[in-house]
Amino acid sequence: MISIGERRVKKMKVNLGLDSEAAIKEFTRNVSEIISKHLTVDGVKKVPLLSIELDEENGVPKVFYKGEEIKLKREISFHWESTTDYNVGGLTYLIEHVEPGCIVNRIERRVKGHACD
Repeated sequence: MISIGERRVKKMKVNLGLDSEAAIKEFTRNVSEIISKHLTVDGVKKVPLLSIELDEENGVPKVFYKGEEIKLKREISFHWESTTDYNVGGLTYLIEHVEPGCIVNRIERRVKGHACD
């Protein structure tokens, strides 16, 4: 038995010409990108500080820092801990990449409890 929601999804797939899971995934990704590019808060475009996308475990992550995609990545590290009664918590992230002219650039931030380590 197909629910009403499943029928709508099937109809959308046919209407949009999305005949494979890969096509659906690509379409969803494109729509998400368009929506995220136009999100605003009080008329100001809201851009996430850090976004890491990984399609599969063996893939290369896409990294966006302050809305800009980081190319030629060498190392990406992200560590977050929640605050508890016994732990201050905190955040550490590291983005190491190569810029034109073989210049290695390293963005590293430590916040809250990690800043004291």
